[in-house]
Amino acid sequence: MVFSSLQFILIFMPIFFTVYYLTPGKYRNAVLLAGSLSFYLVGTINAPGHFVLFVASIVADFLAGICMEKQQKYKKAILSCTIIFHLLCLCIFKYANFVLGELGKICDGFPSFNEIILPIGVSFYTFQGKDGKDGLGISLMFTEVKSQQTVICLILPFIFQCFRNLLPDP
Repeated sequence: MVFSSLQFILIFMPIFFTVYYLTPGKYRNAVLLAGSLSFYLVGTINAPGHFVLFVASIVADFLAGICMEKQQKYKKAILSCTIIFHLLCLCIFKYANFVLGELGKICDGFPSFNEIILPIGVSFYTFQGKDGKDGLGISLMFTEVKSQQTVICLILPFIFQCFRNLLPDP
């Protein structure tokens, strides 16, 4: 679903804004989060594992930020683990088809595989989560920036940044 589609304009937007404006003020961020995640879920409906990867990446950054603040002497190790996690995900989705295809050409008995589909924006949200105004990662390592204390405070700006950059419309 793209922002200019009739499905978005005639179905998603009216339902979302109705729920948003009928919700009491203190719960509106939760509605924004649910709406944003629903929008991404619709984009990955044929590959629900991609949605799980998206949420896992955000949660990993959130937990790493909290751990880096509380365990100052292990900041480098925590940051290294999250970078490895993100780069591993990125490599699997971007390069596994190529590597497995080449191995299949070289080795005759190499098992066949289903083509691995690249998740929407995996490169962007991998690197955005590691650094950036609303990401944690490297900013926490080298500055006195505080991590977000609630998942919603971290995820909302991150998701909005992702959608703005991932889904440009004419």
